[in-house]
Amino acid sequence: NFDFVEWLLSEFSDFDIHYDSEYIFRCVCKDSNLVTAQWLWHNIPDIDVHVMNDQILYDACTSNNMEMAEFLASISSNYNVNSEKGRIVVDVCRNNYVEKLKWLHATFTDLNMRIGLEWPVVAVCENGNLEMAKWMNANCRDINFSVNNEEPFKIVCRRNDLEFAKWMQGCGKSINIHVNN
Repeated sequence: NFDFVEWLLSEFSDFDIHYDSEYIFRCVCKDSNLVTAQWLWHNIPDIDVHVMNDQILYDACTSNNMEMAEFLASISSNYNVNSEKGRIVVDVCRNNYVEKLKWLHATFTDLNMRIGLEWPVVAVCENGNLEMAKWMNANCRDINFSVNNEEPFKIVCRRNDLEFAKWMQGCGKSINIHVNN
């Protein structure tokens, strides 16, 4: 918490706040302590918010901490949201964070929704999040719900999700039910 960090810095003048890839700042952000994160950012020179392939932003997004993610985006625009095979967007989809996905899409114009074999689509289908699928279909250019031999449709069918399957079939996506026969 803020009092502890402030005490640590005042009592130990040789304490390296940047130790272990910005461990203190990473923990403060991961624990959703926005006040302390803002204090550290404004009072400690040279904090690297991009350590460990933008782990700090990843943690804020995948814990659905919108305020922390917005703060981090306000202090740097150089995040590589497509690093590590797009794990930020894939895990946001996997966790069903619809509003966070919309925010990422609006904030980071280089966001790649077609990472790998459409992993964000696969994650949405695995979770049965029809709202997110509809949003992706309407807002993400060239999104492919038929990737990898109709894998998203197969996932929806294995889940027995009739509403999702009907939507996929009816939204103009060409589904080949005879694939792999």
